[in-house]
Amino acid sequence: MKSPAPQIGQIVYSSNGAKSYNFYKVIKVSKSGYVTYQQVAEKKEFGETPYPSIVAIMPIEEKIGKPFKIKSKSQ
Repeated sequence: MKSPAPQIGQIVYSSNGAKSYNFYKVIKVSKSGYVTYQQVAEKKEFGETPYPSIVAIMPIEEKIGKPFKIKSKSQ
């Protein structure tokens, strides 16, 4: 089953574990099936689980790094 095609302006996230999340905004969807993303926020928790002592979230308005593109799985 194909997943729905990403929409421009949509915010998606990835996680490399329970303590770190990266948030990306879809900035372009090409007819050839490539999606361009811009990282816009990240959340990191510091401290001992299950109760982290510090949580840091960068604001959505800021851009992190350069945009990148990947082939959409919905194609």
